[in-house]
Amino acid sequence: MFRNIKYRKPFLVLFTVFLLFTLSLSACTEAPEADDGGTSSFVPTKTVVGMGSFMQLTLGDLVEKFPTIAYGTILEKSEYVETPEPLTSLPPEDVETYKMYQRVTMRVERGLQGCEDGETITYWEAGGISEDGTLFKMDDYDKPEPGSTVLVFVDSDRRTYHSQFQADSEGNVTVFGDYMIEEPCYGNPPATEMPTTELPMEEYLDKVEKVVREQAE
Repeated sequence: MFRNIKYRKPFLVLFTVFLLFTLSLSACTEAPEADDGGTSSFVPTKTVVGMGSFMQLTLGDLVEKFPTIAYGTILEKSEYVETPEPLTSLPPEDVETYKMYQRVTMRVERGLQGCEDGETITYWEAGGISEDGTLFKMDDYDKPEPGSTVLVFVDSDRRTYHSQFQADSEGNVTVFGDYMIEEPCYGNPPATEMPTTELPMEEYLDKVEKVVREQAE
């Protein structure tokens, strides 16, 4: 399990708690097929399975806490896991602890916060395979393939939120109720309960953009 790092800024501490993994190690007697986002041809020799421990966040929280919000197409992912670049200044043992993310390159089609249309951005997504054959498999994390067009929320350490929103073949996206609530709840249960909603992706992007604009006022 990740350790809280007290000497880092409060934002990292907050999202270290948010991104904690309950890890279990399993040595594979028969190597399973890799489930690493399709970026590696290696078959894992060992699997580390993690389950996210998440704060309850609304759309308002995501806009407030994630400085980069982008809708774009994934161009490529790193072959092996890395430590997110902003965390490489930590002590060596902590850098190694965070070495379980794939680097993702995206071409932004609609920059909603902290990026511009047409820009290419880089962020890190939990899970993937290491050079020594260890597969980090993170339950409850979306892992869209290169070529997919998705909405991502990226924190100040360039780590993406576990939910990445992707339209279906008809251009609609299914959004869990909390992600329809425009007001921040700061980790508390929202005052208003919203049902899971299916709506056009463009309509949801407009909603996100509205919340960004309102919080900036």
